[in-house]
Amino acid sequence: MTQTQRIGTTRQARQVSRRGFLATTGGLIGAAAFGPTALARATTATRLGAGTYFPWVQVGKGIHAAIDLSSGGNVMVATGTSAAVMVDTKFPAFAAALKREAESFGSTVTHVINTHHHADHTGGNGVLKGEVDVLMAHNKAASRIEGQLARYVGAARGGPRQIDPERDSFETVLEEAQVAVEQSEGWTAKDFVPDALITSEREELTVDNIDLVLYHFGPAHTDNDVIVHAVEANVLHTGDLCFNGLHPFFDSTAGVTCRGWSDVLGEVIELCDNDTVVVPGHGDITDRDGLKTQQQYMDQLWEHVAAEVAKGTAKADVEAMSWSFMDGLGFEQIRSRAIGVVYDEVTAAADG
Repeated sequence: MTQTQRIGTTRQARQVSRRGFLATTGGLIGAAAFGPTALARATTATRLGAGTYFPWVQVGKGIHAAIDLSSGGNVMVATGTSAAVMVDTKFPAFAAALKREAESFGSTVTHVINTHHHADHTGGNGVLKGEVDVLMAHNKAASRIEGQLARYVGAARGGPRQIDPERDSFETVLEEAQVAVEQSEGWTAKDFVPDALITSEREELTVDNIDLVLYHFGPAHTDNDVIVHAVEANVLHTGDLCFNGLHPFFDSTAGVTCRGWSDVLGEVIELCDNDTVVVPGHGDITDRDGLKTQQQYMDQLWEHVAAEVAKGTAKADVEAMSWSFMDGLGFEQIRSRAIGVVYDEVTAAADG
């Protein structure tokens, strides 16, 4: 695509209505809420209208997060004296913008950590792999990432349509998304696969003067979930172990387990104190109470579904149900999916 064609595309994209954009992405952001302690600690670093595409929030000393439901999983950046670590990469269209804006906090992004394999957290790997020194993920994520090439290419090709024309830096981010389209023509699966694997329950990572601890407590949201703990700043990125104010996504192809999810959340809660700031995979900044709420969702979902299984209620009928703990949550479109996957897990457990 020529520069003239890109400018033409930019002008056309500016005609996208704000109402149309919000119809596909809005209504969900307001469902999530800050935890009271985290709200007191998390201060606004930059907002829309302040020159960045993403609404970056400072959540601790040297720690910023891009909290944005419309572009994939939340991203955290830990900035050191001369290097920075980025956690997750969203979809391909946004990766270059993430790195560029993350580096505006003062240091070059040298390391990337994926919290798990899902494409809205790893889609930018192919854009960034040659731009950073190390790309890390759990060892069980590697084969899953390798098997998603078609999904990554498709996401890149559709990426320019995801760029919000009402945001600052729109034209720059659109240009970057179009470059990702061109790059996708030559991508192979290896362009997305991590080159450093996390293989134990607890691993320490030091980059520059940044000290992180990486945890994998077992199968939960997936079989390859990684929690990133910035100990000194008292900040946790949980990946999709936490959907704050939203129904969680249950992926039956990725080793999801409701009981395991609750158990792992218990381990993560133990890492927190009253001042810990939690960056969830989706939804707004929260704290230990937000993790407890997510754990209670898992426990109550299991309890209610198990009761229906015990009564012999058909799966389709249970999937149509809802209970009070589900009221007022975003991502309503995946509520029945969560119920159905747990129905299968309860049934399998009952069958021994």
